[in-house]
Amino acid sequence: MTIERKTRQYEAIRTVLTEAKRPLLAQEILNLASVIVPKMSLATVYRNLKGLQANNLITSVLLPGQNPRYEIKTHTHHHHFQCRYCEQVFEVHLCPGGFESFMPEGFTVEDHELILYGECKECSAQKSKGS
Repeated sequence: MTIERKTRQYEAIRTVLTEAKRPLLAQEILNLASVIVPKMSLATVYRNLKGLQANNLITSVLLPGQNPRYEIKTHTHHHHFQCRYCEQVFEVHLCPGGFESFMPEGFTVEDHELILYGECKECSAQKSKGS
């Protein structure tokens, strides 16, 4: 565990991540944290994200071919859903499990990440209004 100085920027970033209902890109974090602490830079966001990760307070969500998103670390195993239209990522708090049943004989599942893709509620509602 590293000792992290608790600056206004650090606290703003931590607040943004705590209040977010989904994993956020660094740019999204900057946009939201700048409301709390104006004139914050992207470099400051990345420096503080590195400290939050070093202190095991946040985790990165990695989707193929995309920049990492960040979320408060929980002790609850979960997966993610990405909207194909707005590209936002949301937490999915269920896991189908049972992966061992379709693994080749002799293989052992040690970990997994499941990413679902589709249309989020907001994009679906916008499409319905446009019809």
